[in-house]
Amino acid sequence: MSLGLAQCLIFAQVNRLVDLSPGPRDLVAHGLQFFAARRWRELGHPVPIELVAAELQHAFVHHASTSVLARVCEACDGPLLLVKGPAATQLYHDPALRPYQDLDLVVADPRRLQEALLGQGFTELGEAPYGLHHERPLLAPEVPLVIEVHGHVKWIRGLEPPPFERLVRDALPFDGADGVLMLPPAEHAALLAVHVWAHDPLTRLLRLIDVAVATSASDTDVVARVVREWGLEKLWRRTTRLIDAVIYDSARLPAPERFWGRKSRPRARDDRVGGVSGRLLGPLVVLPPGIGARAVLEEIVWLIRPESGETARTRVRRIARHLRDSGTRAPSCTCETPTNVRPGKRRKSLLGEPQVIRMPT
Repeated sequence: MSLGLAQCLIFAQVNRLVDLSPGPRDLVAHGLQFFAARRWRELGHPVPIELVAAELQHAFVHHASTSVLARVCEACDGPLLLVKGPAATQLYHDPALRPYQDLDLVVADPRRLQEALLGQGFTELGEAPYGLHHERPLLAPEVPLVIEVHGHVKWIRGLEPPPFERLVRDALPFDGADGVLMLPPAEHAALLAVHVWAHDPLTRLLRLIDVAVATSASDTDVVARVVREWGLEKLWRRTTRLIDAVIYDSARLPAPERFWGRKSRPRARDDRVGGVSGRLLGPLVVLPPGIGARAVLEEIVWLIRPESGETARTRVRRIARHLRDSGTRAPSCTCETPTNVRPGKRRKSLLGEPQVIRMPT
């Protein structure tokens, strides 16, 4: 099957998900707003002005990201690997469909690059969060784009991430910025699959679409080899089964995912229990039993362990804030229903629980 045909099949299913969505705010929360805008234009429906503005801003950010990456390259004296974000958009036949708001960069010495970028006018945002796996986020000068500098890719607790040397060994040049590297489609598909489970599992459908798109751009045997090399066999099986159930609607949603589907319904603000349960129970679903149980224990210890000089009251507040933030997703923009709507029949939502679907007139 050709790459173009494979992506056409994926995006046809995404159109189905757009049609099933309860409303535009839910599409924004799941990263499908630009798919929805294209779908509504195809159907002759008006697109909300807020969404048109978001499309224009995304086009500006996507264009400006090349100049930001060029400045980062000047400050970096070693290999610079770009993951997710613009690197993922290059796997799409239309990069305008895939939103992103930051640049995830992986380097051998993140602290050194962070200090070099601060010297070039980049500014750090907020306070350093507890247990963050990257340096404090940086805001690029004159461009509303956030940069996160990593020493390794974010990985699911319980498994060791591939070393930086392994990631850059087979890396490809990033089209649009000289000196920037990106992962081949097979490696990127595996990394994106890990991201589905390592970062608030089952709260954003765009992550599943990323995995499906990256997989369609690679050879199946190559993907299987990378998955075995990185010890992700169970995680990959679970992810592909989830893609079959949610995107292709060709399989029954597994039991744990049905539970999270009830807790983390495709709404603009997810139930707080959904994010917490995903972070604690996700490793049990996608890791071997012993490793999964140890990963859950490590997650709990990491959550309740006091920081240096932290009082009991401050620790309780930090834990409460972490639980709140891990399960809440606010939409990046708000938009009203693009057409008049009439009640529709009850159908299953994107992750399980039946909801009333608004049907365009």
